[in-house]
Amino acid sequence: MARFCRIWLGALIALLALVAAFNLVVDPYLVFGMPRIAGFNALKPGAETHERMVKTYQLERRRPVTVILGSSRADNGIDPASRFWPARLRPIYNLAIDGASQPELLAFLREAWATGRLKGAIVQLDFENFLWFQGKVPAASGTMRRFLPAASHLPPRVRFLQRLHDMFLATLTLGALKDSVTTVFEQTKPVPTLTRDGYATDAIFRRWIAADGTRALFVQKTPEDMWKALRGARNLARGDPPLPQMASLRAMIAFCRAHHIRLTLLVPAMPAALLEIFDQAGIWPDFIAWQRALVKALPADGSVTLWDFAGWNRYALEPEPATRDQPTRWFWELTHFTPALGDRMIARMEGRGRDPGFGLRLTASSLPGWVAAQQRANLAHACGPDPAPLLAPWPSPPRYASPCAGARAAASP
Repeated sequence: MARFCRIWLGALIALLALVAAFNLVVDPYLVFGMPRIAGFNALKPGAETHERMVKTYQLERRRPVTVILGSSRADNGIDPASRFWPARLRPIYNLAIDGASQPELLAFLREAWATGRLKGAIVQLDFENFLWFQGKVPAASGTMRRFLPAASHLPPRVRFLQRLHDMFLATLTLGALKDSVTTVFEQTKPVPTLTRDGYATDAIFRRWIAADGTRALFVQKTPEDMWKALRGARNLARGDPPLPQMASLRAMIAFCRAHHIRLTLLVPAMPAALLEIFDQAGIWPDFIAWQRALVKALPADGSVTLWDFAGWNRYALEPEPATRDQPTRWFWELTHFTPALGDRMIARMEGRGRDPGFGLRLTASSLPGWVAAQQRANLAHACGPDPAPLLAPWPSPPRYASPCAGARAAASP
């Protein structure tokens, strides 16, 4: 009996060692930074569901000069390897996180600074995230516990224990084994992955389009964006403080100034249907107020730049797909822009684009004209007798009158 137990225990240990070695070599979550071999483990589909952990480890290995921060819009749409980035900003790492809050972006900015070489940050801003309060990232969360002590202000032993936990997760769990096997067998498919520079690529959108078509993405995304707009409108209507996340943005600006980090704020391009949702939900005036608040938060010395690409421009007016497979060039759906449009924004910010009518660097002097132009365009496009139709009905009737209601009534015959 004792001999049988020894054999059984030895076989179990050998099996666990084999699983751990396999997971270590495949490295599905990029915890160990193992070499990425084409056809074997170059693509990392498992990284998508562990993005905060994956990007923390990648960031510390990469030690970038510039980081890109933001939500999934930047995660999938702004390529750190784009040819339009100047050499002075490289290496660039895409530290954008799907679903990231403004306080979380500030926490990751501090972690990027703690790696030792950070000189610049490009931060993509989401208007919708500024409409409700989001608390600080808890110090007890796994995200903060794995940060460098200079960023987390936690004892080094906390980071050491968290990293032991992450290593166990990446080598000795069934989830890691499943993701390792998936990694190996899906190398020839258009699977989501992360490049060595943190870029999530557009593979997930291409996969969805191959399965459901382009129109389905717009139809499925429209109700979600309607709910977000209604939620923001209801918060404002019940008397919640306007734009509660401005305090977190001001803290980010102060941090960058204190540590000599060049900060560029980016309001990304949006399709016309999303602007129409803002209008119909009654939050278009709040969108304009947000732009004014962003300019007001800028230091007077010009050390922080703000670029605004939102509004009724030729990219926003790209027709939505009328058929299942009608291709789009600039937007995957109502929220996410394509890497092609991301390149246009990069080129414009770096003075390398030939599209002077697209986007503007907002300052106290340029803001009034920009706002006036956006208001006129909103009346012309969203408030005319035939506003752009939405691809889905409102999930519940908007309770707050659109500021365009009067303009539409006046324009009706």
